Amino acid sequence: MMPKFATVLFCCTLATLITGLGWVAVTRRSIAADIVALRQELESLHKSTRLEKARRDQFSNDVDLIANVFDHCRTAEDLPRLGGHRIISNSDNGESVAFYVPEGGHQLGVRCVWKPTADKTNSATSTEPDTATAESLAGESTWSIPLVAERSYLFDRVGSWNDAQPIGWKLACEDESSFPVRTEMLPLPPLRANGGSWSTYRRAVFPNQVNFKVLGNATGRGFMPSPLRLAEWSRFGRIDNVGLKITFELTLTSDNPPVVSATDAEVFLILSKGDRLGDSLGGGRYAVRTH
Repeated sequence: MMPKFATVLFCCTLATLITGLGWVAVTRRSIAADIVALRQELESLHKSTRLEKARRDQFSNDVDLIANVFDHCRTAEDLPRLGGHRIISNSDNGESVAFYVPEGGHQLGVRCVWKPTADKTNSATSTEPDTATAESLAGESTWSIPLVAERSYLFDRVGSWNDAQPIGWKLACEDESSFPVRTEMLPLPPLRANGGSWSTYRRAVFPNQVNFKVLGNATGRGFMPSPLRLAEWSRFGRIDNVGLKITFELTLTSDNPPVVSATDAEVFLILSKGDRLGDSLGGGRYAVRTH
């Protein structure tokens, strides 16, 4: 006897419902597993973010601590020999710069520029400066000083705030046996300083460390790392009745191969530009492929 159509339809519907319920159950388990995996991945990312923030905060605190130590060093002999792979420098008083250079070849560039300034004077009591004298007080001097690696240095301005004296600079090392004190004076008559301005610079970077934006925008693979600015300040003074502005600029040039920090290396990998990265050099550095 053939089954009735209604019976067949019922059985087919029941089978479809059972199959559908089974698919729903399997899908729910799969979705639940995906949600658990996503939660674990999200928690891992949050943990990595917290760890990265903690590392950044610790690094910033370490730099501040070293800067405070440098601030309390009155002579080069007081400076600590820090070690490590980074250039560390601190300049925040417009008078001196303390810095450490790691392994490699480094040269300190010193540039001094002086020129007359326009004074607001009382014409009834002041004498107009002689134009020829003012023009003769304009000039520039530059020096390039090879440094001994893995040493700390103190760069000081030479000259008095209160008395008319020659002005210049002095560079001393915490290890005077390997780097004798060097003093240079500007080819100017004695002058009395009466003010100044400066910018605060705190550096904690690898020699020839390249920012990922600079490297990413470089044409092809050729680029030249820029000298590292350590300090810049100006001093104002007077020679007879001529106002004078003297600007000091300090830069550091290294012959170490260009590198990127581990943080910038991660950015390169995210941007699918890992082909610009070379081998890990340790200490949070990666080499840069330049050819």
